[in-house]
Amino acid sequence: MMSPLVVPASGLQFDSDLVTTYNGSVFTGVAFEDLGLLGRSEVSYVDGRQEGVAKDWYPSGAIKVIARYVDGTLHGLLQEFSESGVLEQESRYAYGICVWRRAVDPSGDLSEEEHIDLESEVGRLLVDLRRELDWPEDH
Repeated sequence: MMSPLVVPASGLQFDSDLVTTYNGSVFTGVAFEDLGLLGRSEVSYVDGRQEGVAKDWYPSGAIKVIARYVDGTLHGLLQEFSESGVLEQESRYAYGICVWRRAVDPSGDLSEEEHIDLESEVGRLLVDLRRELDWPEDH
């Protein structure tokens, strides 16, 4: 299996449909950005769209955020960590819509929890999209 193409994010271009290109071609690979005192990030792309795992790190090298994308949209678990490695918050997205979010305090105890109200405007949108597009309800 061939290693993915890894390029600096500064070399990417985005068209009006948010399709990502590199050197004039639709990009598949990993883009990274070293933000100095702000840390580092890596984003995976397939056929010009964010796809798979995106990660951000603290300047120390500790993981800060892990997010998952499908066809350019947040989909799946998003996790946020303290610099010491403690999970501070996690959210689950379904095609860009936050379905639930949990936050924990420094001792790891649940401090906040929210779930989408399926009767709300956004909740009804998710239900309709799941039905119309035959999306699974596992998220």
